[in-house]
Amino acid sequence: ERKQAEEALRKSEEQHRRLFETISQGVIYQAVDGHIISANPSAEKMLGLSLDQMRGKTSMDSRWKMITENGEKVHGSDHPSMIALRTGEKIGPVTRGIYIPEKDEYAWLSITATPLFRPDEEKPFQSYAVFDDITLKKQHEDEIKKQQQLIHTILNKLPIGIAINTVEPEPKVELVNENFAQIYGVRTEDLPTVESFWEAVYEDEAFREKIKNRILSDINSGDPKRMQWHDIPITKKGKVVKYVSAQNILLEDHGVIISTVTDTTERKRAENEIINARNHAEESRLRFETLFAESPVSILILDKDTGEVVDANKTAYSAYGFDNLAALQQSDIWMEPPYSLEDALERIQKAAHDGIHVFEWKNRKVTGEVFWELVTLRPMVIDGMERIFSTAIDITGQKQKELEKEVLYRIANATFVSEDMETLLASIKKTLNKLIDTKNFYVALYDKGKDMFTIPYEADEKDQIEKWPAKQSTTGLVIRKKKALLLKKPDILKLIRSGEIEQIGNMCEVWLGVPLLSGPDIIGVLAIQDYHNPNAYDKGGKEVLEFVSSQISMAIQRKMFMKDLVIAKEKAEESNRLKSAFLANMSHEIRTPMNGILGFAELLKEPQLTDEQQQQYIEIIEKSGERMLNIINDIVDISRIESGLMDVTLKESNINEQLDYLYTFFKPQVEAKGMQLTLTDMLSPKKANTITDREKLLAVLANLIKNAIKYSHEGTIEFGCKILESHGRASLQFFVRDTGIGIPKDRQHAIFERFIQADIEDTEARQGAGLGLAISKAYVEMLGGEIWVESIEGRGSTFYFTIPYKTHHQVLNT
Repeated sequence: ERKQAEEALRKSEEQHRRLFETISQGVIYQAVDGHIISANPSAEKMLGLSLDQMRGKTSMDSRWKMITENGEKVHGSDHPSMIALRTGEKIGPVTRGIYIPEKDEYAWLSITATPLFRPDEEKPFQSYAVFDDITLKKQHEDEIKKQQQLIHTILNKLPIGIAINTVEPEPKVELVNENFAQIYGVRTEDLPTVESFWEAVYEDEAFREKIKNRILSDINSGDPKRMQWHDIPITKKGKVVKYVSAQNILLEDHGVIISTVTDTTERKRAENEIINARNHAEESRLRFETLFAESPVSILILDKDTGEVVDANKTAYSAYGFDNLAALQQSDIWMEPPYSLEDALERIQKAAHDGIHVFEWKNRKVTGEVFWELVTLRPMVIDGMERIFSTAIDITGQKQKELEKEVLYRIANATFVSEDMETLLASIKKTLNKLIDTKNFYVALYDKGKDMFTIPYEADEKDQIEKWPAKQSTTGLVIRKKKALLLKKPDILKLIRSGEIEQIGNMCEVWLGVPLLSGPDIIGVLAIQDYHNPNAYDKGGKEVLEFVSSQISMAIQRKMFMKDLVIAKEKAEESNRLKSAFLANMSHEIRTPMNGILGFAELLKEPQLTDEQQQQYIEIIEKSGERMLNIINDIVDISRIESGLMDVTLKESNINEQLDYLYTFFKPQVEAKGMQLTLTDMLSPKKANTITDREKLLAVLANLIKNAIKYSHEGTIEFGCKILESHGRASLQFFVRDTGIGIPKDRQHAIFERFIQADIEDTEARQGAGLGLAISKAYVEMLGGEIWVESIEGRGSTFYFTIPYKTHHQVLNT
């Protein structure tokens, strides 16, 4: 029975070792300098240490505590492996005690150390020690030695314990040999009487009374068969320490009972070992079945010829979305090449022929979701049949990260190779589609000043919107909350009903947007949406979009920066051209009045001039000098503005008084041309005072009125001022309106640029440096306002400008 149990155990352990590649003996490999290279699980278990705790340690480590059988300490250099390395000879088996801190006791090991040699080398380069735990064996050996010594010295010829008790007139212990006491685990002096035997041997009172009554009953029966007791347990501190078998022989003629006792512990233990071996074999089988069923790794047992799934654990069929093995076996789980059944069979046959085969494989769940596994195929004989044992680990997350890295690299590369923003964003959309559905995709750039979105790129099934206000839009909500948002249709409708957003464009089933950042600032929003599937995007899609948003932000900024560089270059070239034209114009403008001054000054020398001619020449010289002075003043002013030397002097000014002054000053000039000058929209006397730079304000208004006079032939010139209120702030808005030649729409922005008149190819462009409106624009901006024009060519123009309206009281509070 023991051999059968051992054979069952051997087969069970063989199957177990095939799975775990373990052996029952402890094995430790040490390098030539003594440090530990590796240790098997059995060694870890016996020593109570993990491989990581042992690796790199040497026998010289003071934490090792090794003793001989006599209790003498063994120095590190005398460990069996160290002797084998030093002498080059096999050492052992030797018995040594190793202290186990976890158990706070010594474990006894039988150790054999063997040196390892490389070919043609005399000195070993490694050694390995193989050891068995013989703690129990040694304990038993020690016990046997004691028994042997007693038997040898006291009852050399008696192999059993013996006690002789007299019956009449009362029970009395006559003789107890040491072997008898030893078997029962007591001292002979503890057995002076029969009653003392019971108390000394059986510590548990209830069990003592039970066994005592039974034995006395058997003795009183006189039946020799009943006076044989087998495998009586002896307990100490509640634990069975041994088993004994006893027999009483009644010698009625002599009035004595001879009690013999033998220790049956080993036999009982052997029987228990047989039972335990059977149980262990069953446990190993159950353990394997449990491991197969409950393993977190997908396990399939496949037919090596057809690829049919013979068996599978729960993890395997659940990975495909099935509830049971039968559903997996009845379903077509294969995908298109290179992941078809034919491709799988090719790999299965490769494993059957060549051995273990490892590869990545793409699968599909019943829901249609794709997942990746790292598959290991190995040939194995199971229940007498050649099968392919397949284990698989889900690596979808790893593949996703690899794909994210690839997408990020391609997006980064696109920023360098794309020629323009539209090409770049189209490339990003196409690349990003590998990670998430980008059928409906747009990038909205945010203008913080205007609180508006503009679309540099959009691909959408239904909407084509170029720009919209950020306020109360879904895209604007990303700006306001400063975080990514994943909204489904019910969420969007709820926001609309609450008034937090308004619907712009067609309603979608799901919308996902993430902010595009430039440092702490949000420069725009990257958004995708789906009109059909509310589950098109989830938390994972949100993370993907956030993952690439920073790279997209940098890409957009880089492209915008390059675009700004091109525009700046074009502006610089334009500026150089305009300045060249300006210098040429200045040469002409300065030469013209100078020629007038010099020419008519020369004519004044003529003695025959009449008083009338003389007065006419003097007026021409004065006008030419005034014209040259204006040109020089404009050049000086624009130079001071460009160099940042122009100061602003703020003081209280009466706007109505300034407007009256300008009306009085320019009225004669306007009427001299047959036109009418009108002053309207003056301020109330209580609100006429403001804090501003009086001289600059006068200069701006004078420039605008001069231009109106210069470019008008008939009609009226009207100017005035009013107070505007906006967002709790007040400003003064001035206007100058004429019925002159007007300004072409394509030139209305250019007229405020420096030197621009020199570039106007128009016969109506009058004399001058072309700096008046540029100076006016600079003055208005220095005062904190803005200037603009509304004009219809051939019908006239209206110039507007604003400055902050500040009272003396407001300035003091500030």
